[in-house]
Amino acid sequence: MGKKKIFPDTGFRPDRYMRRLHVNRKYKDRLFCILFGQDRDALLQLYNALNGSAYTDPSRLTVITLDNIIYMKMVNDLAFMVVGTLNLYEHQSTYNPNMPLRFLLYIAEEYDRIIHGQDANLYGEKLVTLPTPQCVVFYNGDRETADEELLRLSDAFQNKDVQTDLELTVHLRNINLGHNQSLMDGCPKLREYACLIGRVKENLADGRTVKASVEEAVNYCLDRGILTDFLTENRSGVLGMLRLLTEYDEKKHIRLLKRDAREEGMLQERAAMILELLSRYGDVPTELQTAITDQSDLPTLREWSRIATGCGSIDAFVEQTGIEISRQ
Repeated sequence: MGKKKIFPDTGFRPDRYMRRLHVNRKYKDRLFCILFGQDRDALLQLYNALNGSAYTDPSRLTVITLDNIIYMKMVNDLAFMVVGTLNLYEHQSTYNPNMPLRFLLYIAEEYDRIIHGQDANLYGEKLVTLPTPQCVVFYNGDRETADEELLRLSDAFQNKDVQTDLELTVHLRNINLGHNQSLMDGCPKLREYACLIGRVKENLADGRTVKASVEEAVNYCLDRGILTDFLTENRSGVLGMLRLLTEYDEKKHIRLLKRDAREEGMLQERAAMILELLSRYGDVPTELQTAITDQSDLPTLREWSRIATGCGSIDAFVEQTGIEISRQ
């Protein structure tokens, strides 16, 4: 008996599928999630490659992403339990430094579900045991990153002088072609996925249309035995998904570039205003000029401009803002 197609030919409408995907945030599904979320062998292989383990029985793995989609307020890409670990995997094409905070919310939701499922007594003398969390982001965006980066929740904490009692670490793994070779070798499906997406990117960089880029990439992979079974059985669905996701990401990318340009302009305008105000009190030290122009937080610059308006001197401005510069 052949495998059931993930995208049945009858009634499949990529436009409707993608409209649901972007409108209903409780239903988040992408090619990466389908490849591994629908294939427990591949998911266990990915876990083994990440952790240096050699488990072979996929029945020990419990996927919880889709089963709890109605219950969970925060929805992540892939969540599963295996050998006492709660594994939260996210696929990202845009670098996001806020992933530790998002994972914290995911974990809190899932632990809440586990505690209610066990009818555990949080106020009793018996320790409530929990699966060990592992948080991984699989990144294939265009920003240059190392093979592996650690994102920490504490990076977002405002007061760096206080020792934190809370930390959460996220392992970001670059899955673009040419990165994390040992991980790719340990999980062939991940390598094949990287080949497919890498080919789409190459075609787009060569100036091809989105449609032509996707179709050529799928044909390229089929000719070379890459994701053959999956692409053969689900070709029309994959083509539709890749086209729409690529077009969506392209429009989103342009929108973000415009937003970033606006924000950059506002930052520069505010910094220039502060320097002009401070120039009334004398020559502004180069180090202070650099600190002001390098500041990327707009609310901070607004506060500095308020201080600069009535501080009376450059020294008073430095003291009130807390900007550290060397004293000559």
